[in-house]
Amino acid sequence: MERLSGFARSIAACALVASLGLATSSAWADTEDPYKFVVLSPDAKKIAVATWKTVDILDVESGAAVASLADVKNVNAVAFSRDGSRVAVGCERGTVKVFDAASGKLVVTMKGPNGAVAFSPDGSRIAGGAPLEVSVWDATNGKRVAKIKTDGVRSVAFSPDGKLLALGGDKVEFVDAAAGGEPQGASGSRSAAMIAWSPDGTKVVGASMNGNFYVVDAASKAIATKRYENDSEHKASGIAIGADGATLFVRTTAGVDVLELPSLTRKASLEVADTGEAFSFNAEKKVIAYALKNQAVKLVSFDGSEAKVVKTLQSKAAAQAGAKATLCGSDEYKAACTNQTLKDYYWKVCMEASRLDRNNEAKVKEWGAAARKFPAALEAYTKFKEKWETCYSDNHNCENKSGAESCLKAGDQFKEAFKSLVEGVKTDVEQAKSRAAQSLQSNSFDSARMETTSADKWLAQLVELNQIDFIKTDVGGIQSMVDEMKKSIGGDVTKAVAKEEEKWKPFTSVLKGDRLAFFNDNHRRGTNVWGKGKTLIRTPSGFKKASLMCYYTIDRNGVTPRWETTCFKFKGNKKGSPTIRNGWGDSPPSKAFR
Repeated sequence: MERLSGFARSIAACALVASLGLATSSAWADTEDPYKFVVLSPDAKKIAVATWKTVDILDVESGAAVASLADVKNVNAVAFSRDGSRVAVGCERGTVKVFDAASGKLVVTMKGPNGAVAFSPDGSRIAGGAPLEVSVWDATNGKRVAKIKTDGVRSVAFSPDGKLLALGGDKVEFVDAAAGGEPQGASGSRSAAMIAWSPDGTKVVGASMNGNFYVVDAASKAIATKRYENDSEHKASGIAIGADGATLFVRTTAGVDVLELPSLTRKASLEVADTGEAFSFNAEKKVIAYALKNQAVKLVSFDGSEAKVVKTLQSKAAAQAGAKATLCGSDEYKAACTNQTLKDYYWKVCMEASRLDRNNEAKVKEWGAAARKFPAALEAYTKFKEKWETCYSDNHNCENKSGAESCLKAGDQFKEAFKSLVEGVKTDVEQAKSRAAQSLQSNSFDSARMETTSADKWLAQLVELNQIDFIKTDVGGIQSMVDEMKKSIGGDVTKAVAKEEEKWKPFTSVLKGDRLAFFNDNHRRGTNVWGKGKTLIRTPSGFKKASLMCYYTIDRNGVTPRWETTCFKFKGNKKGSPTIRNGWGDSPPSKAFR
């Protein structure tokens, strides 16, 4: 390309920046919904990104959208065929839909369980699983070839030869993939929501989010190795077995753990930042894909000792934001408008944009971070940022001075709105003082104490707001008001604390050690405590003599409620290690409390 000089070069550079308003060839459709699934194809050449109502197939090399799948809502699961030519989606009204991954054309639809889906290695069959049922269909015509009843399934996987189907849920189970029948469970395995076959088909690894890991011999259905991970940072939320069959990769809170098989000994922990919820392993190609909040997908390579970001795929919105941030500070951009008349307002526009760009850490910390602490400020900040981006896109050229100036005016209006928040903080403190006085009159000491805490919090936020470059106010008056509140109710709060201690004295006077700590952490905070056989413990004597104390939770986020009990055995005043049990239903049975 021939180089330009002088004023012609400056106009060309301005036109280049203005072109940022157009979508690039590697961008796909924007969405406000977070990605639920990011799934790599087996050859790592394609990637499916899915929200609850959309599925796009992307080309990994270019980042471009290859296909967008139609009529998918309430997406529960996504899986590629072994050759990457088709993709199965568990979606609305109890259906599993199969699409051509290149064209996005619907191939076949099956009705049945769709909470988890998997293709057989040869692509001829598809398995779909739900808590109480698993179905196997012919992938060509959608005809059901096997129906399997089970107690609770959250994942399904065909063996490498396609003969067996491994089921993960309340335990690790195996069933004939062609004939179906009664699943055969691995004795001693418990919760194993995630499962993975070794490449040679000799073993299956099961894992739960509670920290249980199992290596199961596929021939004997016996557990070869098991391990409990009690460190929350190393518990599993995704697993994959490497191509060598001797390495297990585990997705954790911090990144990826590398475990040796079959011993389950941890060899390394690889840090992978900002992985989000949507996450996919391709252990054969040693690639990880995960979604970011700004509709971008990162690809990370790993070799068992190091994780390295190799590519970032961006939606239209993410691509534009990144391009603006890069060019706004570039030497080419700074030199674009050498004409003094243009330079006076054009560069000013760019500087104002950089103040609001979330990629500019210096100003985000001052404006965006401060705004997020106040609902009203966040609303004002969001509205202005949307308006600014419209101005930036419509008026980002060297000839629209009035348009650029209107954007700067919008910035000034935002600043004034932000300043008004300072007055709002003062009002919040005054109202807290009034509510505290009313609480004291009605002997609601806890409420009065909470109002004082709130006033302290608002005062701290006001002090922080005062550090922003365009906000300066006197916080001394508010400080005096908060100090007065503390003084006026301080004595009464002390009385309230003493009154509460007196209320629990029948318990605290007889309980010691771990028993007292368990009582304070649970019963005293409103959590029911249960003994053997699901007997409710509520008296000082009960807490003093119980040899077993438990509590339980109910997870209602899935299709079927799931309970989990945590029990501790007590010997004297010493507490043992926790025993965790779980299952499907609204309430745990009495046998879970043992």
